[in-house]
Amino acid sequence: MVHPKRLAWLAQRVKNKADATFNKICVGVKTVTAQINPNPIIIIGNQKSGATAIAALLADMAGISVTLDLRKEIGNPTYHLVVRGILPLAEFIERNKLAFSAKIIKEPNLTLLYDRLPEYFPGSKFV
Repeated sequence: MVHPKRLAWLAQRVKNKADATFNKICVGVKTVTAQINPNPIIIIGNQKSGATAIAALLADMAGISVTLDLRKEIGNPTYHLVVRGILPLAEFIERNKLAFSAKIIKEPNLTLLYDRLPEYFPGSKFV
């Protein structure tokens, strides 16, 4: 007979795995259907400057979507490839199109691409 605590632990583990799988599927569907916002508000700057808090508060108060970090760039960053001219900016944005679909985009590493972003987002505001 299985101990009740062991059974509860196992049930919770199965639930956590199911939730994680469901979340991955949802993100995948959102990524496929996402449309890049042609005029986002782009917040750039140094890490640890409070930009995340500012972007989150602005989005919350205005009731608009926000990207606080480019999630795909966390595990496998490609910023350096764009900076070095190996990866075109358009491909970088397409790779991160779910993140670039938000009205506010906060990403400190975009500071490295500041000179090229207005070409792709000519109607955007940069903060």
